[in-house]
Amino acid sequence: MVVRTTTTKSDDIDGTPAAETVRFQLDGSSFEIDLSPRNAEALRGALAEFVLHARRRDDTGRDHRGRPMSRVTPVVRAPAPPASAADLVAIRIWATDNGFRIASRGRIPDHVRAHYAAAHREARRAATRSRQPA
Repeated sequence: MVVRTTTTKSDDIDGTPAAETVRFQLDGSSFEIDLSPRNAEALRGALAEFVLHARRRDDTGRDHRGRPMSRVTPVVRAPAPPASAADLVAIRIWATDNGFRIASRGRIPDHVRAHYAAAHREARRAATRSRQPA
């Protein structure tokens, strides 16, 4: 006799097929949620501004100066996706036009990339809203 067990993940928000389980901590409690790519991006987008301004914390419970920290644990930022040469040029131009000081060569800091992505995500939303009939 053969027994097959199939496990499928469903998005905990809307029931669509889930692509990943997102784990995070807040106020000393750990959470995980199964999300579709769209909802995972929405969660990360909602937290992006807070993550940009948060301090990283190690597992010792101490800050970078060795002092005890509160129980709040920031969400760890995902690594920046690879970008084409044209994307890097566009990010550098946008960053310079928006008051960021970055080198003309080398790695673009994650916080600059995150601000660029957030600005363009909002521009896409606005364009989508303007195309919808009233």
